[in-house]
Amino acid sequence: MGVAFRSRDVLKGRKKIIEKGLKDINPNTKNAALKILKEWEGKTSTDRLVKLLGKEKTKKIMETLNNENQ
Repeated sequence: MGVAFRSRDVLKGRKKIIEKGLKDINPNTKNAALKILKEWEGKTSTDRLVKLLGKEKTKKIMETLNNENQ
């Protein structure tokens, strides 16, 4: 979870992948998570995602972003 992303790059081309990863949570939580990802602020955003989604779900999302970024 230590990778830094520019805020404009976090969702770029990955929104469908992230939405698929968030499909099993309620719509309000999903929208809040997408908002955090759109307004990415590094570690602060990661911490907010952990509080919102839990450590495991956040870890999976970050791994998806890392894999797509490579």
